[in-house]
Amino acid sequence: MIEDTYFPLFPKEEYEFRYKRAREVMVEKGLDAILVTEFTNYMYLGGQREFRQLTPKARPLILILPLDREPILIAQVPLEQAMRKGSWIKNIKTWSGMPFFVEPVKVALEELLLTKGRIGMEFGLEQRMGISYNDLMALEKMLPNANFVDASEVLIRLRMIKSQAEIDLIRRACRITGKAFEKLFSTVKLGMTEREILKMMFIYMLEEGADMPGFATVHIWPGAITTTAATDRSLKEGDYLWVDAGAVVNHYKCDFSRNATVGRPSTKHLKTHEVIREITRKCVEMIKAGIKGSEITKFCNLELQKNSIPPKPMGRIGHGIGLDITEPPSIAINDNTILESGMTITIEPGVLTDYGYFVLEENLAVTKNGFERLSGFEPELYVL
Repeated sequence: MIEDTYFPLFPKEEYEFRYKRAREVMVEKGLDAILVTEFTNYMYLGGQREFRQLTPKARPLILILPLDREPILIAQVPLEQAMRKGSWIKNIKTWSGMPFFVEPVKVALEELLLTKGRIGMEFGLEQRMGISYNDLMALEKMLPNANFVDASEVLIRLRMIKSQAEIDLIRRACRITGKAFEKLFSTVKLGMTEREILKMMFIYMLEEGADMPGFATVHIWPGAITTTAATDRSLKEGDYLWVDAGAVVNHYKCDFSRNATVGRPSTKHLKTHEVIREITRKCVEMIKAGIKGSEITKFCNLELQKNSIPPKPMGRIGHGIGLDITEPPSIAINDNTILESGMTITIEPGVLTDYGYFVLEENLAVTKNGFERLSGFEPELYVL
């Protein structure tokens, strides 16, 4: 007999704590409920484990968390069984047929006595709805006395602070990615193309235990354009290789980069690498609960200027990470978010030159007394 191992990602207590925190912020913001339709927010509050949502635009997953009642899930009929096994939430509404229509959402809001409520949705910073604008307009027409407002601050404040269980998953993703990097740089050969190296990195992340390979970016200098996909450009003696990647473990992600030269690195390769490595180290050592990301960025920009390196035009040297590869807070000039224990962030100052992209991104967890480095050691420049 095959054991049924499909169950929620975290224990029920984890979600109860999330709901408690959410409701505290909802009271502060005067919300009667939050209605989430974007997949990562749905996963965060719904609890699905290994839930394959391949067509989210056609089959949105919806969760309503009211202030004083039990939450409700809404999905297409074929997904109901998986939802009942994969979530602690048992009040599940379904819809059938295609395309999606919002009538079940209206019914659920009526059941929750929210037809005149103030309902928060994903209207703001780094949030996207999983339903169309026209669907929202139809819902507002069906419930003319309800007030649909922005709930992005509720969701951001919730997801920025990770539980220990969430940090454990990000740490595992980092460990897997680090081992994949070691494999990659020990097996890459002259003549391999960016596309071939990209495929190898994906395979190595899976071999090391990733649920999904997540992402990988591979570029070879001279001649690379960082905004393009991997190409058929091949490695030759004296080239510089930059790889940025991140494995996925139970939907939680990591994101860091490592660099290598083919043969003995040039003087300028070594010098630029060491400058960026030292600036990254100094920025990482500033991390602690109570400091603003903008303070770290200002310090970083001064260090870059001391070394005749222009700061990044957008003024960002890092970001939050979790269910999304990039999520708040930004470690940036214009983001005054105060770092708190439990946040997981990246630090990635760098410089793009005609002989390589020098950035040594690190993934870190903010602690009460400083930080935990999740992505391993401070890297040397690999030599292939």
